[in-house]
Amino acid sequence: MQHHELALAAYIDDVRNDPEVLGIILVGSLARGAERESSDVDVYLVVTDAAYERSADAGKFAWTARHGLDYPGSYIDVKLVSPGYLTSAAEHGDDPTRASFAGARIAFSRDESLDAVVAAISTLPEAAWGERIRSHVAQALLYGGYFLAQGDDRGDAFLVRHAAVHLTLAAARAALASAHVRGSVPLTIRASRPDPTCWSG
Repeated sequence: MQHHELALAAYIDDVRNDPEVLGIILVGSLARGAERESSDVDVYLVVTDAAYERSADAGKFAWTARHGLDYPGSYIDVKLVSPGYLTSAAEHGDDPTRASFAGARIAFSRDESLDAVVAAISTLPEAAWGERIRSHVAQALLYGGYFLAQGDDRGDAFLVRHAAVHLTLAAARAALASAHVRGSVPLTIRASRPDPTCWSG
């Protein structure tokens, strides 16, 4: 929305002349095109490694600003990052970190490598897919081969439901990950067949 873009432009104007500011990455609902009238503006402020270290020593990693905001209840949510952090996130980032960069847009940059690094963060490296498949298969085997059988043996309806849900999710994730790499995963789950009556009541 226009007022969000105006607020972002005002914030960029406030910080762009600082030589330690390398870029501003727009994230969150505005970057994804899912903002509401009163949504805040989420940004990662990219600074030099030296500036980041100074802020880290002071315990300052995030803050809010109200630059150019003329709509109620909203603000610019600033989180501080460094080139080193972004590179590490691209190579080793966990799912929540990668998800936080979904739809990310470079709003300002004086670092030509920023676009490529940000694009890499939201994409799981190909080398990690094999481990991802093995992890999901292990979870499926645990829930299907142990917890589901335990719930069935004990007549524990809650445990059966819990195990069945997590078994299904893990198996689906393994199948999706396997499809991504065009491979196949032998998913053999040995568990006793639960009595349907234990699902009721």
